[in-house]
Amino acid sequence: MQHSRGFSLIETLIATTLMAGALVSLAQFVGAAAQSGAAARTRALAALMASQKMEQIRVVPWNAVASVPAPVTEFLDASGHQRCPNANVPCGDAVFVSKWSATHAQFSTGVLIIEVDVRPVGQGHGSATLVSARGRMTP
Repeated sequence: MQHSRGFSLIETLIATTLMAGALVSLAQFVGAAAQSGAAARTRALAALMASQKMEQIRVVPWNAVASVPAPVTEFLDASGHQRCPNANVPCGDAVFVSKWSATHAQFSTGVLIIEVDVRPVGQGHGSATLVSARGRMTP
């Protein structure tokens, strides 16, 4: 009785097909993870830039903030530095667009509702919006 060694052509084709299917599935997961990671990074940067802008607004006197026409639009680079000053459209190195406004609260004219929204320029994912209330100090 003779024993054959190795695999038949059909066994090899089935194994190759299964391996190819597994690799395609794995590649899809890696691609989705990379895209999700990029969106999370963009969202974290947007949240940091929104927080920085909110802190900048907090040190400005109340009357100065209340008199700014809403909304104020600024274009930022990847590090959060302002680009394209006084522009209506982003310039070449603008990565984020920041919009902020301060409106009087409906329940009191002595309270400002400050909203800061930072999002990527274009169709990117990962925006951040912060809202805060600021009261006028009275003597």
